[in-house]
Amino acid sequence: MKKLFLFCSLAIIALFLSFRTAVGQEPTMPQFPSRMIWNGAKHCAFTDVIQFKGKLYCTFRESSVGHIPGKKTGEGDGVVRVLSSPDGEKWDSVALLERKTFDLRDAKLSETPDGRLMVLMGGSVYVDQKLVKRIVQVSFSDENGQNFSAPTNVEIDPAIRSDLDWLWRVTWHNGVGYGVIYQPITSDWKIFLVKTTDGVHYQNVTQLDVPGLPNEATVRFAPTGEMQILVRREGGDRGAYFGTAKAPFTDWTFVNCGTSLGGPNFIYLPDGRILAGGRVNGRTGIGFLEKDGHFKLFSILPSAGDNSYPGFTIRDGKLYVTYYSSHEGNTAIYLSVIPLEELK
Repeated sequence: MKKLFLFCSLAIIALFLSFRTAVGQEPTMPQFPSRMIWNGAKHCAFTDVIQFKGKLYCTFRESSVGHIPGKKTGEGDGVVRVLSSPDGEKWDSVALLERKTFDLRDAKLSETPDGRLMVLMGGSVYVDQKLVKRIVQVSFSDENGQNFSAPTNVEIDPAIRSDLDWLWRVTWHNGVGYGVIYQPITSDWKIFLVKTTDGVHYQNVTQLDVPGLPNEATVRFAPTGEMQILVRREGGDRGAYFGTAKAPFTDWTFVNCGTSLGGPNFIYLPDGRILAGGRVNGRTGIGFLEKDGHFKLFSILPSAGDNSYPGFTIRDGKLYVTYYSSHEGNTAIYLSVIPLEELK
């Protein structure tokens, strides 16, 4: 009887493990290490990374309180820090961007056509911990990436401007920067594709027909010249939408990726595949966008709790991924360096 009980128990365990494997849980996935590169404040979050003038740059939000500022005006308002590193090992702070009464967050990096770093930031104003207004902010570096201007207001096309605009990321192509503004102001959130030539003034291109409370979006340009957009959704099945359009970028085709991605980002690998990432089932995941647009999870990076918002860049045959996580205590900034051959 004892042998039979033991045999049945082992069979149940084996069945459970096979089920985990069947649904794609971690035991079947490649595992990649990461290391903390910054934890200088109680809440460090929402990262991005870029290469500029031979160095790596990483940016993120810091707060002494958390996601939402404190009850007193200015208490715990977010500031944006910028780090640089020659090799991804040693990181130094090169800028701390702040603006009184604004909660700065979700900083995104890009290189302008005239050879400067641009830091785009959400600028939120809170009263008694309630969001009352949002004005997108921008800062520019000098040509060496050492000195950054004070954050200033971004100017949005009056035809679409609201009190809660959030321009989440800008990507430059042929001298023009493109990004997606989302407006969570009605029961049916709106998103607009906009463009700029100076990083400050943005003109409406078109409204994007994405249902289900669309919000954070990353714009990229495929090697073929097509624009592609990955959009987070908070409504319906919450599956991210992936869209493609040819110039002038007003006629879009979107597909449902089948997976919710918080803090969505993607990058084109040298072999032509699209690697994407974000918060997947509560943790920071990376995977591939297949030809039909569906997201296939490849790996979960060390993360838990408050986490995600990955930044991607490729350097010397390696994928550099920055993200934030609270799996070791307070939220901190992490870096994972993955050889490209291990992504096959």
